[in-house]
Amino acid sequence: MSKVSLTSTDQFNSAKFRPHGRVEYEDQGRVLFGTAVGPFNVELMSALLEMAKVTFPTMAAKGPWANIALFRNSALCSTEVLEGVTDALKQMVQLRVAPTVTAFVLTADVEGALFMGPLYAKAFQDAGLRYEYFACIEAAYEWVESVLGPVGS
Repeated sequence: MSKVSLTSTDQFNSAKFRPHGRVEYEDQGRVLFGTAVGPFNVELMSALLEMAKVTFPTMAAKGPWANIALFRNSALCSTEVLEGVTDALKQMVQLRVAPTVTAFVLTADVEGALFMGPLYAKAFQDAGLRYEYFACIEAAYEWVESVLGPVGS
């Protein structure tokens, strides 16, 4: 049985104001599986960047890897948060620890799913990273494996 490593933005809250939203990461072999519960504010983005600085190098040490994030409740965030996402992704690229591919799962019941997917796509594109969004988790895994090959833990 493999050891499960779970990390949450709750562990990286050093901001004056409380983050709105929550992200958890679970190491699943060559996939860093995330659960993102929105909506999200700038303080959450700050905590997420700090968490990425800890978790992404571990994933990058394994070789090509994927980040799959399942959104719950809401995918909404402000323009300022989207700019923070782009900046954080650019930092990860500069550090050479960014995911090879990222897939967001935005199911129909997630608030803002229809219009946030393209906005997140722009953030990843501006950072020079490969990204797609999907309406179901199975499609996300299929796409990731079509790019990286088998990624099981």
